[in-house]
Amino acid sequence: MNVKMLLFTLCVVVSSMASAADKSKQSKKIDVKCHVELYGGLESIYFASVPENKLNKLDVSLSNRKIATVYSKQKQQVYRVFECAKLTEAFSSAKARNLFAKYPR
Repeated sequence: MNVKMLLFTLCVVVSSMASAADKSKQSKKIDVKCHVELYGGLESIYFASVPENKLNKLDVSLSNRKIATVYSKQKQQVYRVFECAKLTEAFSSAKARNLFAKYPR
């Protein structure tokens, strides 16, 4: 009886540890920057912390979403996302790199 109880407890502990390890991998957030165009034609750099697995879909989720910018106290709506990159990496386009260099942080 005690052996069965011990095996059951051991199985529960191992499965909960595996579940916790999966959650920590999913919830690891990274800092990203996106070169966006706002309605009205202004271009801006948007900073965010997102789960690593959602970096590739960030450009789709930002389109038509309102974000805070340095141009206004009110949030402004994103018209188009040109590209997103990790904060530690450089943008691929020269225009985005130039805008990022001028952008206040």
